[in-house]
Amino acid sequence: MVSQFSVAPADHSILFQRLYFNDMDSPSNSSPDSPADRPRLVRRFMPPLEETGPRIEIFERRLALSANMGADLFLNALDAMQSDEIGSTCNPVPTGMAAFELSALPATADPLSPSTLPTLLDQAALIRDQYGLTGAGQTVAVIDSGITWDHVALGEGYGPGYRVVGGWDFAENDANPYDDGPAGFHGTHVSGLIAGSSDSFMGIAPGADLVGLRVFDDLGRGSLDWIESALQWVYANRNEFDSPITTVNLSIGALLPDALSTDVHNQLEDELLQLHNANIVVVAAAGNQFDADNPDQLNYPASSDYAWAVASTDSNQSLSSFSQRDDAILATDGRNIRSTVPDHVLGMDGDINDYHYATGTSMSSPQVAAASVLLRQAVMQQGGDTSPDHLLSILKDTATERQDSITGLSYLDVNLTAAIASVMSGSGSGEGPLNPPLQSQDLGIVEWDEIELIKDTSVHFTAARDGLFSFAIDSEHRNTNLIIVDSAGQSLWNGTAPANGQIDLPVSANQTLTLYTHDATSPTIQLANIISLKNGQLSLNTGPDNPDVAIDLNQSFSATVGEFHYNFSSDQVSSGIIDGGSGADHVSIAGSSTASRLTLNPYADGTLSDPNLQLALRGFEDVSFDGRGGGDRVFLYDTVGNDELVASPTTARLEGVGFRYEISGAERTYVHATAGGQDIAFLNDSIGNDVLAVRPQFVSLRGGDFFNIAYGFERVYAYATSGGFDRADLYDSAGDDRFTANSATAIISGSGYYVQARSFDSVTGHAVAGGNDLATLYSDNSADGRWVQTSDSVTLRANDGSERIARGFERAETYQGGIPIQVQSANLFTQLQFHERNILDSIFAADDEDEMLDNFST
Repeated sequence: MVSQFSVAPADHSILFQRLYFNDMDSPSNSSPDSPADRPRLVRRFMPPLEETGPRIEIFERRLALSANMGADLFLNALDAMQSDEIGSTCNPVPTGMAAFELSALPATADPLSPSTLPTLLDQAALIRDQYGLTGAGQTVAVIDSGITWDHVALGEGYGPGYRVVGGWDFAENDANPYDDGPAGFHGTHVSGLIAGSSDSFMGIAPGADLVGLRVFDDLGRGSLDWIESALQWVYANRNEFDSPITTVNLSIGALLPDALSTDVHNQLEDELLQLHNANIVVVAAAGNQFDADNPDQLNYPASSDYAWAVASTDSNQSLSSFSQRDDAILATDGRNIRSTVPDHVLGMDGDINDYHYATGTSMSSPQVAAASVLLRQAVMQQGGDTSPDHLLSILKDTATERQDSITGLSYLDVNLTAAIASVMSGSGSGEGPLNPPLQSQDLGIVEWDEIELIKDTSVHFTAARDGLFSFAIDSEHRNTNLIIVDSAGQSLWNGTAPANGQIDLPVSANQTLTLYTHDATSPTIQLANIISLKNGQLSLNTGPDNPDVAIDLNQSFSATVGEFHYNFSSDQVSSGIIDGGSGADHVSIAGSSTASRLTLNPYADGTLSDPNLQLALRGFEDVSFDGRGGGDRVFLYDTVGNDELVASPTTARLEGVGFRYEISGAERTYVHATAGGQDIAFLNDSIGNDVLAVRPQFVSLRGGDFFNIAYGFERVYAYATSGGFDRADLYDSAGDDRFTANSATAIISGSGYYVQARSFDSVTGHAVAGGNDLATLYSDNSADGRWVQTSDSVTLRANDGSERIARGFERAETYQGGIPIQVQSANLFTQLQFHERNILDSIFAADDEDEMLDNFST
């Protein structure tokens, strides 16, 4: 775009042309059609083609974008939108490698000859393949018209965890720097060249993050104040993101008249110097207004001593006719460069996946900015100087020097492959090389993986989350020397593994690491990015391979996941989530000495809490818990299927199709079978004196320090075979029930309700809820105890002290030796049992289990 400054008499405002996507250097096949023959959408973006003079408007101080869409390509695209070819126009177009073929780089300082130098985008692809350099670990600030951050190649989101991690809109004064103005496209196109990444397009540094700083409004108007504020914002926020801001791209600029030069320099130079001194590279477009009468005149801020100026070249590697230039200026291709554009540019089809071509030094500048990101990453890996001056000297020393045929000025065609090779060979870094392998493997995002590490083959992988990245080396190869570097080339580990074979490194989400060895031992290494701890909150995600998980809460928080072991002090962890993910997962938990409360439900997250810890269990089908005493309470829930409970003092196992819960060392267990199915429970006594209580709603068995209660089971079997004097109280339902008892077994049953008690010394059947109930008592022989009947009860008391009692039944049958008998009444027995009956009724009238326990104690 042509931009022009002049001085307004009253306010010294900057005058410049309104933003248009016109091509001042259109190819010869541009259409001569008149504006009236173009679609309206074309005229929305384009000035009349016959208009030759600049259209000047007065605004506040501002700068102009230094690029334009290629007019012939842009018009053809818009024309195609009115035809059946719209799909092919809007869909991504493969970049292609032209005649350049990717191949392994030889270890030389200049791997590509000047005559065969490929585009910078192609060089970056070769460098990614050769060295694994992607720019990850750095953030680039794009001061421009904003960024279409929901574009498929720009991360499809905004904020932490996305590619565009933040920014500010200085034109609208908000935190959403979206490139949505009618004149917008420019910042999105620039951003794609820096860090775009999709199936059909790759920028120079696709691993880098972006911040968008919008300094142009919807009509393409900018302000020096906004640009100054954006530069200040970069400095203030340079370390506020997971990856620091290392680079700024300014594809903006203007020619400064003498009358304004001092004012503009005074406004911006101090910010540019501040960034330079903070080791932040600032790259600026040289400008698109080449003037043969002023052959070495650059736009500002490209002319600043604290910015790298970049000129544009054509495909033949000569300077573009429009490009401003200076002696020994950096240059790279800038004509008809394909990159990302907002949806509105090609017709707003709702798919944010459009790419198109643009021409200008604005397209050259972001490529060099991204090249500096890769160069910095390589230099950091070698431990060298990352100052802007040193990085610039490497680019200049390795560039291909050419001469402009028009002016005779020299320019430096950026040869990034040569720059990177010089650093990796040690000649450009100031330090000896780490000698990274020439062959590489990329695992992508890793939560859990296993590799066989081959000598001199680097393995790249990206962390899925903040936390620890862990490496477990097999026991036979723990003497292997391992080298691990981060995405910026910083050495994180260089040596053998600890005695336990596990290396733990702190990482951030989306951080890329590289692992390699020069040893010939080929160890098997498991990789895991599954655990994080922040502000007392622990997150453990076991990954897709369903490893066994063991949690130990005794005096500390210890977690073992497969081959990995983690340990934190008790005061480090106050809450956490243990996520088993999908599949059949097993977790075993050893509790602390304090009283814990555990809840397990197949249809919800499990929870474990004690005075010092709140823990959620997610996605585990198989859970084992050892309470280790301390008065733990456990609450278990069933499924809609047929489930089974087996419970003994301090133990319980509830299982069904697809799940299993096993409890030990817990004093109280509450089991709910209320979800459905035909559920069955088996309750076992202790060696002491125990009490079984049965109602249609629940069955409980307690003794000493243990208490097991089961709700909603259709069938219950209780056993008193371990010892002690055990008592059972069996209550009826509101319907018609049947109570049957002999010396070994007692049964009470009704509609959907069946309980059997075996080997209890004292059994009492209670018919108090309603219905027409029947009790049947059996004595094995005539010598076995004595019978007593009162007005509302029948009792069989054996010689060994055991007894069977039926109380409150409408009908009672008694058998002795298999023969029906008539029992005589005894008023004294009635009086003796009356008090006991009142006590039991008060106990089992309670609805709440804690109230019932209090009544038991009474």
